[in-house]
Amino acid sequence: MTNKKEADKDINEQELNLQLVFDSTLQLLKFDNIQDIFDFSSKKIHELLNSKSIVIISEFDESISSWKICSISGMDGLEKISSLIGIDIVEMTGKVDSKFANEIVEGELTRLSDSLVDLTGGHISRKIEPLLKKILGFKAVYTIAFKKDRRFYGNVTIIQRKRSAEPDKELIESFIKIVSLFIDKLSLKKQLKESEERFALAVKGSHDGIWDWIDLQQEEYWWSDKVFEIFGFEPGEFQPSISFWKNRIHPDDADIVNKALQDSIDFNKPYAVEYRCKKKDDSYIWLHAKGETVRNEQGKAIRMTGSASDITDKKNAELALSKSEQTYRVLFENSSDPTLI
Repeated sequence: MTNKKEADKDINEQELNLQLVFDSTLQLLKFDNIQDIFDFSSKKIHELLNSKSIVIISEFDESISSWKICSISGMDGLEKISSLIGIDIVEMTGKVDSKFANEIVEGELTRLSDSLVDLTGGHISRKIEPLLKKILGFKAVYTIAFKKDRRFYGNVTIIQRKRSAEPDKELIESFIKIVSLFIDKLSLKKQLKESEERFALAVKGSHDGIWDWIDLQQEEYWWSDKVFEIFGFEPGEFQPSISFWKNRIHPDDADIVNKALQDSIDFNKPYAVEYRCKKKDDSYIWLHAKGETVRNEQGKAIRMTGSASDITDKKNAELALSKSEQTYRVLFENSSDPTLI
């Protein structure tokens, strides 16, 4: 009979975990910033602990050396406590004590020291610590990190009160793992957006046009606005393709360009070439193009990106100089008195 009760208890716990996963996933799908996820998490963990514990979520900087509180649930009388310790708890920040550096980045629920002085990096003095523990009904402190692989996003501190039960380790860890996945996704999405914005600003401020042959097996070809401008087109006037570009290369330069392109793809040589290309009005310009290949784990070239600049004026000046030197040479060679030239 005892075994059956234990089995039924295990089944109920598994069902609770599954329901938690399902409910939390539906909620987390609604959020598009990490602060909202932190606020949801602190309230949800507080609820999972039967609303009898205090839940504090802190963000950490990239070096994981300093922290700041960003969400609190279950701490009644925040203003009174803040007044007691002489600092606004909601705005509290600090340095990570080396004694807890390992524990706070773990993805498992871990019990910490009971010293509020040490835990807050000295924000709470030893003189008022006993009184504060009495106000809080302090029993123990636990911590667990929001992390995905080696990426660390923050930390949950649970202050267990005297009349509250021990935190359900498996339940809390299951919830934190789900939340960490969503935080990781939003964080990477934010990083990608920032990277794209930096790239867009760099492209906009560049005198060169940027091109991207996204898949070497496909025709798709991306041009920045500057490339369209170089060719005499309006930005976005049409969808560029590799065939379109190759068909506009001057026939006398096609072999040079194709060889430079193939050498970069086959032998990973830097792509750098000067050639003539036809504009929208069918006139030719000189371009200086350079680029690099992107390769997969097997070393196969899969993508190519680079820049193009209009060097027509430079080339025309070089040709004019060359012609002038040639004229001078002819006159010099044909003169009966070279010193007069």
